[in-house]
Amino acid sequence: MKKIGVTGGTGSGKTTFALLLGEALNCPVINADTLSREASALSETIDEIRKTFGEEYINSQGQMDRKKMGALVFSDERSREKLNGIIHPMVRKRYFEHCALYEAEGESYVIYDCPLLFECSLQGDVDKSILVYTRDETRLERIIKRDNLTKDEGISRMASQMSQDDKIDLSDIVIYNDSDIEDLKKAALIVAEEITAND
Repeated sequence: MKKIGVTGGTGSGKTTFALLLGEALNCPVINADTLSREASALSETIDEIRKTFGEEYINSQGQMDRKKMGALVFSDERSREKLNGIIHPMVRKRYFEHCALYEAEGESYVIYDCPLLFECSLQGDVDKSILVYTRDETRLERIIKRDNLTKDEGISRMASQMSQDDKIDLSDIVIYNDSDIEDLKKAALIVAEEITAND
């Protein structure tokens, strides 16, 4: 089974592209953000977050306060590294569990929608990496609208990730997403053809 990583900065359209590519290849899509939310809800994760960051980062339902934690980790690199150190090993474990299940079911491909593929040096976990590249101005507009952020919060989130230019050098394929959904669909079909032609 071939594992294809789709990555890109926040607001780049990587999740949309990953889903379109999954449709084009008729294969499952594993979403790292979903795995991360699942991992952060586990009792052992909550205990570790409480121990590392304090009770104020746990909400009244006994879960991680995502808004409060987001404000901290997007403004403080050390805190971000600590949180990643707690959550990312669990996310990676769940990713491989999903892959094993899909392989056992006879899938030929799986897409891994992973925003931090390069930041966490996970490119070795996939057979091919695809970067969805979008102009910074467009990304900023999208995340301000999508996540209801101030401009400063949006800039801070974007700055917390590796630059897109650095990611280009690490990617097998780069998709430029500065147009519309129809162009993104066409790009997904072209990439799907390229992937299947090389098998």
